[in-house]
Amino acid sequence: MVPCAELDGMSMMLTLENAAEGKQHRKREHRYREKALSWFFRNLPVLSFGVLLFVARYALADQFGLYEDDLSRIPGAMAESLGNILRHLQYWVFHFRGQGRPLHEAFILLFGYLGGRFSSLQVLYLLGFLLAWLNAALLYRLIRSAASDAFAYILVFGWILFLADTTHVFLTHALGVQPAFTLYLLAALALLRDKPFLGYALGALSLITYETFFLLLLPIPLLLQPISLKKWKLYLRHVIVLGAILVADFALRIYVGESRIAGLGLRQLLITPLDHSLRGPLYGLSAYVYRPIEVLQGFSPTQGLQLVVLSGGYFLVLSLLFSHTFPQAFEETFVVLDAPFRWKRVREEWYLLLLGFAFLVLAYPLTFTVDPANLTGRASRVHLAGAFGAAMVFAGCLLLFIRRYSRGAYRHGVLGVISVWLSLLTLFSISVQTEYARAWALQRRFWSSLVYQIQDVGEGDVLLVDPGGLIDTAQIGANTWNVPRVLPQLFTFPETWVYPPMAYRVIGGAWEEILGEGTSITLNRQVILTPNDTLHPADADDVKVFSSENGFLHRMDYRPGQGYTSSELDMEQALPPFTTTLLFRLMVLDE
Repeated sequence: MVPCAELDGMSMMLTLENAAEGKQHRKREHRYREKALSWFFRNLPVLSFGVLLFVARYALADQFGLYEDDLSRIPGAMAESLGNILRHLQYWVFHFRGQGRPLHEAFILLFGYLGGRFSSLQVLYLLGFLLAWLNAALLYRLIRSAASDAFAYILVFGWILFLADTTHVFLTHALGVQPAFTLYLLAALALLRDKPFLGYALGALSLITYETFFLLLLPIPLLLQPISLKKWKLYLRHVIVLGAILVADFALRIYVGESRIAGLGLRQLLITPLDHSLRGPLYGLSAYVYRPIEVLQGFSPTQGLQLVVLSGGYFLVLSLLFSHTFPQAFEETFVVLDAPFRWKRVREEWYLLLLGFAFLVLAYPLTFTVDPANLTGRASRVHLAGAFGAAMVFAGCLLLFIRRYSRGAYRHGVLGVISVWLSLLTLFSISVQTEYARAWALQRRFWSSLVYQIQDVGEGDVLLVDPGGLIDTAQIGANTWNVPRVLPQLFTFPETWVYPPMAYRVIGGAWEEILGEGTSITLNRQVILTPNDTLHPADADDVKVFSSENGFLHRMDYRPGQGYTSSELDMEQALPPFTTTLLFRLMVLDE
């Protein structure tokens, strides 16, 4: 038997060992918690950008679909094999196709192909969200190299909430234009790190992806310091290199016959950039004021609840930025904005604000084809590149205002008013999402009601739709100019057919002009909405007419002078006898 004293000693040793192990375990847990907390606060800015992007742009992504130009690009890319995609890429890039933007088309094809592997549009919207999030992070990193962390943080919020452009989630832009901004930001970072060759190469790639960002490289060296007598030669060299790249791009576009450049006269080349550079910044900045007013004009109880929640979130963020008490890890992330004035920092913010106007003006000279007065729908893309400069002005004005008026008793009131303003901007962005969701639902309703009434469709048939009962959306088109390109992508028609059947939306009451007394019909852009390449000759016998009511279509007969009558065809609702495609499965609702 073991003596009691020895047992007591062993028990005490075990107790001490357990206590030591417990202490080490608690230390490890404490270190893990510290590391996790440090990681969280270190990445808090980028994480918050992701949250705001999701709320403002992608909260309704499960209800988004394909719109306008998407329908000419995305379905084909989703259905193609990898080999065909690579051949298309080779053709686009080496023949400089796609309106002088070969990489624009290349990115859309590649991302569309990835979405096709999952047969899901939501995968494409996830890719669009990740691209925008990456750009937010890169933009934050770029501005942090020249300004306080808080300035960079608020600037990115201003970039996300720049709503003169409402095409952020439009897949043609989310997948084809956001990469151009990614390349621009990488070029800017390379130039600031004294890697000119890499910077100019990335800038050239941005130019042939989407050209309006390119001129924003001009002021990049000024982010670090104004032009000085010692540095002016280096800046002049910077301007000459960018000018040479731009001239080479224009020459190449003219050589390949790019219609938008070749069709511009000397007057347009000189006057349009000046006009757009003067008016574009005014329209772009006005959106920060105009969009909240639009929300208030149509304010609803649901938006009232959303406003309360969003205002609370923004107030918390602003309070953290302007508070004196932080977790240590947060202080390591941000240069905290103290309440007293720091004149050196204020001068820096004034400088960056003025520099923001330079970025803003340079966003518009290459917007030849769309007027900057457009603030609604696909045409608002004219303001795409203006988001960066506008966000700089936004951040500068906001910080200077807060520094001036957020003292003492006014502090929480000022932050509260700003929180409500930012929340109203976010609510407008959410309303844009609602428009996109509605437009996709209307398109699905349109095609779901049409395809079950055309089982007798044949080669060269023309399906004319009366627009009277169709519902239009403001921020993105639903069943408009691209309708003719949809039906040939819903079914696999025989390859021997020279002209596949197509549907067209009639303009107004142009029936008599289309369906005259003769045996042929008249189709042109004065009587129907259509892209140029979808017109083909047709006989009156090939015409099928549809009336519309609340977005649904009904097969009708039409006789000149008599108008509509109920269709004499007695047939059950059924699909045409052709194989359906991926787009059919995405767009057509079950019967």
